[in-house]
Amino acid sequence: MEQQAVAETSAQAEYPILLLVSEDWADITRGAVVNLSAVDVSIVFPCGLAIIDRDGNLLPETVKVDIQVMQVSEDGLESAEWVDSFSGDWTLNSLDPYAAAIQLAGEGLVRIRVRKSSPSCDYARVDTVLKVSLKKNAASEGDQRETKSELWARMDRSLAEKERQARILHHRLARIEEALGLAPYVSGL
Repeated sequence: MEQQAVAETSAQAEYPILLLVSEDWADITRGAVVNLSAVDVSIVFPCGLAIIDRDGNLLPETVKVDIQVMQVSEDGLESAEWVDSFSGDWTLNSLDPYAAAIQLAGEGLVRIRVRKSSPSCDYARVDTVLKVSLKKNAASEGDQRETKSELWARMDRSLAEKERQARILHHRLARIEEALGLAPYVSGL
């Protein structure tokens, strides 16, 4: 199996990725790399899936979607070979939005391409979107540490603001006590 280095594969994909699927193969990440274990993939029909006949009746329509992946190593080397990862058919009779989660075969870093392999008639609503989004629990340890450090920084800023407000209130209370002729209240602030 021949390997080639491609500069674009060093880029990480930005999420979510949405691609309107057509009859031609389309690389959904435009050369960027996707980690299959960290993403959820779904097929979406935002306008439903149906044929509308001349009388305005809805009839069932079928769409077949094929997805292929190309393995990419950690150092950006591609396998130079697209491999079938998913093929599925959807038949619907509705103009309501519809989404279905799918599982791609393969693992690790990949590039993904997709196509519709079923022709559509002129009166069909077949807008098909492939959506790739990060899993909710897919944050790496580095991201979690960064999130924790951001949380601590926010808590420190909040505590400093509360102390500032307490000093202001203490100063105002001292002025009120002075105006009323009361003995001043002494605190550690």
